[in-house]
Amino acid sequence: MDRKIIYPAQIPLVEDQLQAARFTQIGIGRISGALYGEGGTGASGFACTPVSGMIVSVAPGQIVSPGVVDTTSYGVLAADSSPLPIQYILPDATQLIVPSTAGTYIIYATPSVTDTTPAVLPFYNSATPTQVYAGPNNDGSSTDTIRSSQITLGIAATVPSGSVPLWSVTVASGVTAITVGMISVASGAPFYPSLAATAPRTVAPFNAALAAVMGGYPLNAIVADPSTAGKYWRSTADANMTTPGSDGAAWVDFFSGYATQEQVDTYYLRKDKAPTSGTFSNGYWTKTGNILIQSFVIPSAYDGLFAAFPIAYASGTKPVVVGISGSTPDEWTSWLTAGVYPNGESSVSNTGFTLAMPKQRASSAGLVTQDNPTSARVYIMGTV
Repeated sequence: MDRKIIYPAQIPLVEDQLQAARFTQIGIGRISGALYGEGGTGASGFACTPVSGMIVSVAPGQIVSPGVVDTTSYGVLAADSSPLPIQYILPDATQLIVPSTAGTYIIYATPSVTDTTPAVLPFYNSATPTQVYAGPNNDGSSTDTIRSSQITLGIAATVPSGSVPLWSVTVASGVTAITVGMISVASGAPFYPSLAATAPRTVAPFNAALAAVMGGYPLNAIVADPSTAGKYWRSTADANMTTPGSDGAAWVDFFSGYATQEQVDTYYLRKDKAPTSGTFSNGYWTKTGNILIQSFVIPSAYDGLFAAFPIAYASGTKPVVVGISGSTPDEWTSWLTAGVYPNGESSVSNTGFTLAMPKQRASSAGLVTQDNPTSARVYIMGTV
């Protein structure tokens, strides 16, 4: 930020005073741009409350919106079209009358820069120093004394071009008085919370001094534990001045109770459903949750044989025959096409299935038909 330097015994110039004011405006504009973005628009304040009848009151507020340093000359300083976020201010509460006709009305703000507050100023008379001019030509004319970046409020069914929407007021047929429930933030209103309002919402380490300044952490505020990495706390009360982890503190572990039992059962493996396994006389089984995988040997496999499962699956379900392999007497291996749907789905039930497949073996002559293998191993999976 620039600042004008004035020296002792220096003859003050009008330009010096005006340039000092312009430097201040530029500094405010730059910091506003850092908050809202150089091309962004932001609003704060402007609380809207019913007064009586169809009258509402809008509190003081401010808007930051893209503009330029000065569109016209500023006193003796030339206009400056350099882009700059401009701060526009509504200094006093303003009352508006909401139309009584049913409809939705928007309270909007129109920002503008205007030279205001005219006054008859005394001017120095260089020809006769003892004589003071009233006005620049001693003609008693007024001169504007303030360049004001101001806000004018209005209400209408639509927002005029160049204006900023703030509040929406919905009026039903027959309404004679505005209530709080009729007022809501307008679509596109550029309201942003203050830094003080956002401070307790950031995930920062718990700070007792900050809690004292802002009157305690609000409900559901989240803080990091100041001494344990990866541990977080959630406030269970408004105006929370207690210290996380202390006896009776209004804080809970952030991850405490966040997963429901249904979610745990659906997405996680419970201890009582950990994988188990076992054996039976002709094979073995493995069970994870309600999924059972069995592998067992059929001593003499042949077409049309009903192979019963050592352990039955849930009634009404159809397990999946994952695979079948067979061994011939001369130790050639024959891979039998798993007959899940060889003769239709009815061939498989929860208690067993019917073998319905060709028996083949691989040899140097290629794939040839052979007798039934002496045994076949079955791999099957389903629910219990």
